[in-house]
Amino acid sequence: MTSSPAIAAPPIPPARLNLAVTGHREGNAAFAANRSRIEIILTEILGIIADAVQAEASHGAVATTRLHSMLAEGFDLMVAEQALARKWELVAPLPFGLDLNIAINALPATADDARAMIAGREPQSMDVKRCGDQVDGRAGVAFLARGPGRGARQSVCRGTAVSR
Repeated sequence: MTSSPAIAAPPIPPARLNLAVTGHREGNAAFAANRSRIEIILTEILGIIADAVQAEASHGAVATTRLHSMLAEGFDLMVAEQALARKWELVAPLPFGLDLNIAINALPATADDARAMIAGREPQSMDVKRCGDQVDGRAGVAFLARGPGRGARQSVCRGTAVSR
């Protein structure tokens, strides 16, 4: 009787910490009144998390920490900026596509600005444009979950600009 060669199990995948956040927008009175304190505490919390992940690395392989965020202006973008500064991965699950997410998070005050944002055009309001650009800028370095919408704008990307 012949014996079959031993089949090795695949290697154990590295551990990975995944964090998800959601929070208030800039227009929330409590958030606005405490923004600087929130940012200080957030920095401390993310530092504790980074230290814990680093300590775990002494026990085995640890993959880069991932932050999941809808990229809304306010707390979501605050955390996204800090995560990227720590070289963490940013994942943006956008079920309705990037263009609609940008349009919603830019907080357009007029129907014309909302339509322009949804169509990928510039709004008349510079405040709306600024908010939209912030979200779009973070999305350019995030893994984007696929949603309905237009071609390359909806594909999974990381670290590269995505053409409109």
